[in-house]
Formats: sequence, C-alpha cells, structure tokens
Amino acid sequence: MGFFDSLGKAVGAVVGIRGGYDTAPQNEAEVAERQTPLTIINPSPQSEIDAGAQRGVINGVKYHLSSGDDVMSMEVWLFVRARLVGGELGPETSMSMRTSSKVARQLKRGWEIPLEFDPATGIPATLDARGIASSLKG
Repeated sequence: MGFFDSLGKAVGAVVGIRGGYDTAPQNEAEVAERQTPLTIINPSPQSEIDAGAQRGVINGVKYHLSSGDDVMSMEVWLFVRARLVGGELGPETSMSMRTSSKVARQLKRGWEIPLEFDPATGIPATLDARGIASSLKG
C-alpha cells in the first residue's frame, strides 16, 4: 500500500466521523447503557410539551478530552430523544455540536435540553449549543 492509499483511507476515516448523523464512534458498553430506562433529571411539565415546546433528553454523551484539559471549542456527540405529546420519547438520534469542555463535562444522560425536531416523526433535527449551555446554568 502506497503513501497516497494510506492518506486516502485516513482522510476518509476523518470525513466519516465528521460526516453527519449516526456516525459517532460507539462501543458495546455505551450502547448497552443507552438501552436502560431513561429518567429525565430536569423535566419540563408535560403540559408545556403537549402545548408545543420542543425539548429533548440526552440518552448518551461522547467526547474525547484528556483529564484536566480545558478548551473553548470541541466536538461533542449527543445521543438524544425528543419529548413528544403524551409523554412518549422519539427515536434516538446521534448529533454533534461544538461547545467548550466546561459545558461538555456537565452534559449527562437524562438531562433535558432545547431541541428542534420534526413533530410528525419525532426525529431530532437541530441542536442549539448556546441554548443547551444556558439550560445547564439554569
């Protein structure tokens, strides 16, 4: 295998990771944890959700950061489920956002966050990093 073959595979791997939804690296333990029942830590009243408020729940968080490092901008993968009318949760979708290491460390499974999603399918569409950071301060 030549240098350019190796380079092409390396670039392809990076593009695959950053390419969009459902490409966050996973291992079996992380997937198994996300299969356990999800308890919402900071739930909005269901009446707000039923009235059209778009909120979601973090079902898993993934990022790479050495212990003690602080950075202003890093990629964080969230596995999220939309809160739907009637108390149901939508399907899990993995989405990435850029935020600081301080915010990344605060993101936990079960935390409710602002989330835009398609009401017909319950599939998350957009993460609002500033809104998420604000909800953690609240």
